[in-house]
Amino acid sequence: MSLMPIFPKHRSCGACGADFIRVIKTQKYCSKKCRMKQANSKRLGETVSGLATGTVGALSELVVSADLLGKGYAVFRALSPSCPSDLVVLFGKELVTVEVRTAYRNQNNGQIGYPKNHRGADLFALYVRSEKSVHYAPISDKGENFCASL
Repeated sequence: MSLMPIFPKHRSCGACGADFIRVIKTQKYCSKKCRMKQANSKRLGETVSGLATGTVGALSELVVSADLLGKGYAVFRALSPSCPSDLVVLFGKELVTVEVRTAYRNQNNGQIGYPKNHRGADLFALYVRSEKSVHYAPISDKGENFCASL
């Protein structure tokens, strides 16, 4: 008796399109990386393909800057990628530091997902690309006061 599989061994990857040899009948992706990429794109919705992550972040910072400028605030953008925050906003006589995040709406539960680490910023500005919308989430009391004024 032969141990040859009864299913075709060659298949195209469902994420990247590369040809691969399946190990099990239900295998759809050539690697774990492709499987995870496909799972995240289904869960998170729109992904940005072909753009470097730094470019996507810079675009988000510019969109948030335009949103804040449109609300009448003076906005200052960091020149160095290693600054403790991305933007500084003049709020009355105070400066509010802003950490900008490219965020995604989770299609399963509707919540906005984003990395929550920061280096002492007062608030997160979240740009949801698929919705073309900006949301603000306070981190400190100063950020809380600023969000209340929006």
